[in-house]
Amino acid sequence: TKEIGFTHNPFSMPQGGLEALETKDPLDVLAYQYDIVCNGVELSSGAVRNHDMDIMVKAFEIAGYDEKTLKRKFGALYQAFQFGAPPHAGMAPGIDRMLMLLRGEENLRAQHRLHRRERRSTDARTQHSRINESVGLHSRLLRLQRA
Repeated sequence: TKEIGFTHNPFSMPQGGLEALETKDPLDVLAYQYDIVCNGVELSSGAVRNHDMDIMVKAFEIAGYDEKTLKRKFGALYQAFQFGAPPHAGMAPGIDRMLMLLRGEENLRAQHRLHRRERRSTDARTQHSRINESVGLHSRLLRLQRA
């Protein structure tokens, strides 16, 4: 369609800041985004978040959002940026993906089936058993780290 849109987190800080957005081809602008990968599996993902109102407005403008739409769709963030935001970043681990690797599973479906089954159970004995399993898993993780 030749339209430019966000393929990942639209709130990530572009490398080069406002200058990059104003002077470079938008398809050449990279963001400060990070992943931790093990054997081809993404275990953690994160980014430096945009903390500059002008950069955010320009990035959304390039993707076809005017400032009015930005205010309507992301009003709380837009309003908060009026007061200034410190530079900040974050990363979130994919615990289910780590378990998938530790269990030797091929995909995440097995982890999510297990999770759904466990959530349905409210029996106190099952809860106790689940806690023991978690402690056992934690012990196995520690052994893996020591090996």
